[in-house]
Amino acid sequence: RTGAQAMALKSQGIEPEHFILLEVPDEVLVERCVGRRTDPVTGKIYHMTMNPPPADILDRLTQRSDDTAEAMGKRIVMYHQNVSSIITYYECVARKINGLRAKDTIFEEIGRFIDGDIPCDMSGRPPRKPYPAPEQAQMYVQANLQPFLVKALTALAKAKPEKPLSFLANWMLENNPNKPVVNGDKVKDEPEPKFGRDKTMAEK
Repeated sequence: RTGAQAMALKSQGIEPEHFILLEVPDEVLVERCVGRRTDPVTGKIYHMTMNPPPADILDRLTQRSDDTAEAMGKRIVMYHQNVSSIITYYECVARKINGLRAKDTIFEEIGRFIDGDIPCDMSGRPPRKPYPAPEQAQMYVQANLQPFLVKALTALAKAKPEKPLSFLANWMLENNPNKPVVNGDKVKDEPEPKFGRDKTMAEK
């Protein structure tokens, strides 16, 4: 919980392989804390709004003495006073994880981090989706890109425009199912690329 504890662990040769910082706004932490209730019969933990208990056990639910806004506020202040010094020791093995998402999504990201599938990152951004396998990429290209490119090149061959590159770019924009927009306008006619040396340079 403190930099001193992190230093003591380091002095004993204890070096963590992964450090997870689960980031949640202070006000959400307070809400999660004060709404927590425990069923003394089953030991199950509920939350009055996020995981409501059955109506027939409400009367027997208990609340921890430190599950109050005041007590949680003190713990949050202590956390903010110490977290920077702790991160100093573990930043090279740390990942900040957004704790406001669905629990399955959070659990998946933690698992991928521990397994080494995603890197250390203290930005708090969600991880990129894993790259597809070569076979999956090839199937996607064959099913989605190749037919579209064939149609575009067929239209180009039929039209025989003076500016083939501009024609091809505008055709692909207009017929793309994702409806991309480039500054709200069509692609402007650009000079066609010249292959070979410039005439002036050649004359020199």
